[in-house]
Amino acid sequence: MAESSILEDCDSSIQDEQTTIQSSCKLSKKAEKRLKKYQAIVQLKKLKRKEKKERRRARKREEKVCDCNDGDDEVGQSTEVLKGNTAHTEKGKETKRDRCRMIRTRLKNAMKDGLCICIDCGFEKNMDKKEICKLSQQLGRLYGSNRQAQKPFHVYFTNLDTEGTIYKECVRVNCGFEDYIIDKVENSHFDIFRKDEIVYLSPDSSNVLETLDPDKVYIIGGLVDESPQKNVTLSNADVNEIYTAHLPIAEYMEKTDGKFSYSKILAINQVFDILLTYHNTGDWREALLTGVPARKGYVLKEYETGNETETTILQYSKLTL
Repeated sequence: MAESSILEDCDSSIQDEQTTIQSSCKLSKKAEKRLKKYQAIVQLKKLKRKEKKERRRARKREEKVCDCNDGDDEVGQSTEVLKGNTAHTEKGKETKRDRCRMIRTRLKNAMKDGLCICIDCGFEKNMDKKEICKLSQQLGRLYGSNRQAQKPFHVYFTNLDTEGTIYKECVRVNCGFEDYIIDKVENSHFDIFRKDEIVYLSPDSSNVLETLDPDKVYIIGGLVDESPQKNVTLSNADVNEIYTAHLPIAEYMEKTDGKFSYSKILAINQVFDILLTYHNTGDWREALLTGVPARKGYVLKEYETGNETETTILQYSKLTL
């Protein structure tokens, strides 16, 4: 926008103010001229600030599109970046757009041959509006963790009714939810996978999850219950004759002294983070250290390394949900 045209707009916008001032007190022509010039400068600065904000918002919208879009024309370029070829960037520096492309490539590759994790979104009737809102936030965090992982999962959201409250709340709460690089299906996981492939994770199960089998599909119940309902996910799996397992919290952790809940019920994104860390490191201790909040009251058990005995205590600067 040319400065002359902006000044013309300023002149028209301050006419009312000019009339008011002139009616309240009589100014000399020189004073009126100075006042008009001052007001035009102020208005010009306001318009420039507004334009700057609009440009900033446009850049942010473009970055969000970069995060969400998965255009096939950019996959080849992102593959080059994954191989370490950053020659196309200025001075060899990796740009945010390049990082977005790398993330999309990893997620797309996971969709082809990655280990499958399903979030069962079929518990809408078991939750109130507040709990559904928390579930939507946890699903957003879960996807954020998967995007940042070097070895992401192939994520399914099953039993997800596009006309249901959970889907609509996810769209409202999570920016770009409709463009998540995951499989969102209305069918049940029982309709997609064979029963002998499925492992349903439940804190009430009597079986311990010892490792992650790439030939298995792991189901996390998409249930947030402020007053925990026992055996909900376990009963759902038992009715369908599905193998169940629980995270090895008791096998690697022990209770510490203090006033803690000692609950083994974790948020959906916390369970996912534990599985994701184990998938990337192969270490349950590190995985549990990452996902189990300190407020639960658990610390890692002592273990021997050579002649020394080491113990690791959960320490967080911030407590996650």
